[in-house]
Amino acid sequence: MNNSDVQPFVALQVVFAELKKFKFSFGKLCYRSSEPGLTQEELPLKNTFEHELQEALGTLFEEYQKLTNFIDESTKHQAVQQISSQALAERVSRLPAHCLPDEVSKFPLTETWYEEACEHLVKNLAKGTRLARRVSDWAYQSGLQFVGKCVHLIQCININPVATINCVKSDVQDLKTLVADLKNDALRLKDEIVELGGDLKGDFKNCFGEESKVQALTQQMVVQAELCNDLNSVEQ
Repeated sequence: MNNSDVQPFVALQVVFAELKKFKFSFGKLCYRSSEPGLTQEELPLKNTFEHELQEALGTLFEEYQKLTNFIDESTKHQAVQQISSQALAERVSRLPAHCLPDEVSKFPLTETWYEEACEHLVKNLAKGTRLARRVSDWAYQSGLQFVGKCVHLIQCININPVATINCVKSDVQDLKTLVADLKNDALRLKDEIVELGGDLKGDFKNCFGEESKVQALTQQMVVQAELCNDLNSVEQ
């Protein structure tokens, strides 16, 4: 299975499930280890690993979900606006030129979504999609790393007591380093999402605000032109 087959953050959901197993197994390991060598500071993995990692990942998950929801909503809104523009264009195409005001020609009915007001939104939506994929890929790879290290630590209980202590101390240190790195990466990615999300909201307002104005004015002109056409038909 490759990361493209995995839904976003499924791997890290597995991580948290693995943590519950890991705490139980580590408790058995500590019970078995009667030899000195492990300090009390090295034992409370719940606070060291689970709390810090969940805290960092929780904010990342939340912002990630906001980003993907915004991209979905924007894409749907884009589709609706394009359909509306096309419908207006079709109505205009059926009207005689003498009933159409000159202003209609100034509004690109089927292309307004790509005017200057919307170019930033189009670019940033693509950027957001790439960022969401990068976060998803990171989550997958991070989940593999973390679960793999936890599994290796659990396997420390299957060796003799002295070797177990050395194995555990080494793996605990590796996990501390890994968690610190994952936490930093998660916070950095979260900040990227927050910054891009702010840009997207501004772009959305500018783009669709302008789009709505254009379509409202055009709709009014089309209605007037249709009335003109109807009156001409009656007179004839």
